[in-house]
Amino acid sequence: MKLKIFNAVNSKAIPTGEITLRINKSAGLLAFSKATTDFF
Repeated sequence: MKLKIFNAVNSKAIPTGEITLRINKSAGLLAFSKATTDFF
């Protein structure tokens, strides 16, 4: 599976309430949006 690298050039704003997961590999951080936690 090939992963896509997201940056400021190819990313767009995420609407409020959207289910998202953000990964910061340099900090080893996984961040879930509030909508994601409310989903489960």
